[in-house]
Amino acid sequence: MKIISMYKSINQNQQLNNINLTIKKGEIIGLIGRNGAGKTTLFRCLTNQYLPDQGSITINEKDIATHPELKENFFYIDEQADFLSAYSLSTIQHFYEAAYPKFDCQHYFQLCTTFQLDKQARYRSLSKGMRGIFKLILGIASNAEYLFLDEPFDGLDAMVKKEMIQVILEHMAIHGNSILITSHNLNELETIVDRCLFLVNGEISYDVYLEDLRTQGQKLQLAFAKNKIPEVVRTHGQILTKQRKTLTVFFPYYSETIRQQLMDEAPLFIEETAFSLEDLLKLAAAATITMPKKETIE
Repeated sequence: MKIISMYKSINQNQQLNNINLTIKKGEIIGLIGRNGAGKTTLFRCLTNQYLPDQGSITINEKDIATHPELKENFFYIDEQADFLSAYSLSTIQHFYEAAYPKFDCQHYFQLCTTFQLDKQARYRSLSKGMRGIFKLILGIASNAEYLFLDEPFDGLDAMVKKEMIQVILEHMAIHGNSILITSHNLNELETIVDRCLFLVNGEISYDVYLEDLRTQGQKLQLAFAKNKIPEVVRTHGQILTKQRKTLTVFFPYYSETIRQQLMDEAPLFIEETAFSLEDLLKLAAAATITMPKKETIE
């Protein structure tokens, strides 16, 4: 799926600005942004619920706006469209079976049994967590190429969440689906995503591959005798926290040369620590990420 120069405004309020994005096969992308950043609008545009004011969204070079048959390639249940409430799970299953030619009924029934869903229950009678499980089961059983998941694990207890994540990853390993997922729980996202998009005021401010950060970069805790930040830190590092003489610094391109320059400053201590999505969010908020964007091929 490729999005080129997409803009969208609603009631004269600009919601999305110049969105350029390629989602390649088998990729799990975390979409991170504050409430009102444009995440829901982006999902609705990508699934053809909203028509962009400008730009295009294509799958295999076919525009989804002029090829309605492409809808079977993506799955998204809008939280604000409460059309499921009045129906039983069995009826909803028949709706989705009709909409998705590759719908896997056997897998659907298997997952309903695994997660103890009563197929005759009405959707509105389910708890928040069970609704989340049911929607994930529908998404997996649909065999859609692109799954757009908005806070999919909200309301699930830790054990069920772990089991459901495993089901999703196993399904992706077999079918090569792509997932765009939002979550306010960054620790949760960090365990499953390959790539993170930061949406700020309707714009993708950063597009970061986590593997690049982990292989090229290094997070360090440092302390120096003088209450002064060394030039090597200012030049090559991005400061996450500063407490008196102790600094927590991320170096996007860490090397032996930088390590030696740090040692030349005679630090009181220097310790390697794990870089997290929380750290990445701090850098994004401060607009100090220097990792390059990676171009992808559809």
